[in-house]
Amino acid sequence: MKRYVRIQYGLQSCYAEEADGYLELLTGTVPGNFCRTGLRIDPSQVTRFLPPVLPGKKILGIGRNYNRPEFTPEDIPKVPKVFLKSSSAIVCDGEAIVLTPMNEDVIAEPEIAFLIGKDGSHIPEERAMEYVAGYLVVNDVTDRALLKQDGGEWTRGKSTDTFLPMGKYLVADIDGADLCVACQVNGTEVVSGNTADLIFPIPRLVSFISHFMRLEAGDIVMTGTPRGPMIHPGDRVRVTVEHVGEIENPVVFCGENWNL
Repeated sequence: MKRYVRIQYGLQSCYAEEADGYLELLTGTVPGNFCRTGLRIDPSQVTRFLPPVLPGKKILGIGRNYNRPEFTPEDIPKVPKVFLKSSSAIVCDGEAIVLTPMNEDVIAEPEIAFLIGKDGSHIPEERAMEYVAGYLVVNDVTDRALLKQDGGEWTRGKSTDTFLPMGKYLVADIDGADLCVACQVNGTEVVSGNTADLIFPIPRLVSFISHFMRLEAGDIVMTGTPRGPMIHPGDRVRVTVEHVGEIENPVVFCGENWNL
């Protein structure tokens, strides 16, 4: 297993690999083109840990992608339900999820996501994992009331600022097909699932998306959530993915300068 982070070190931003308690600085933008610099630094020298995704790249999500005991055959999607989420929603571990007077019914969605490592279109399923560079943990925060208000259009409910907490680690050389995904709210576990229960597993998602949208190195695909617990101002939300990492974020309310 390899763990990569994207960091601000002095005036530059770059990726680094954890090794023996140090961080080795890398050049390149995805694991497939990383080159070692030979320069190791102590984590205390890092100015800031940055989200693994590069700004401007696509973030895609998958809706209703976990089997649940209460599902009937009619509840199972025939094809993956794909949506886009704005990279401007990203916040780091420890930063706040900010709710405003617009938000009425907000849930956390613990998920494993994967990073695309090279460009590709019309990718056959049997070769799909060649395009997956690594995994990360995300919280696809969603306002269900806004989804309903907008008639099923998901932009406001999904891409509100701060609605995408993202872990700092990009983890490569692991199998994402059987990993526990969990969520705690205020220290109590409220969601537990496993990627073995994905309706559309990761190779299928890569192939399906690539047949209508070119995947590019640096794109992120979120795989869906086992369940989504409600969250409120004052809560602390912790999302974990086995072998990948964790994120914890406070939920706050801000009504200042609100005039809608």
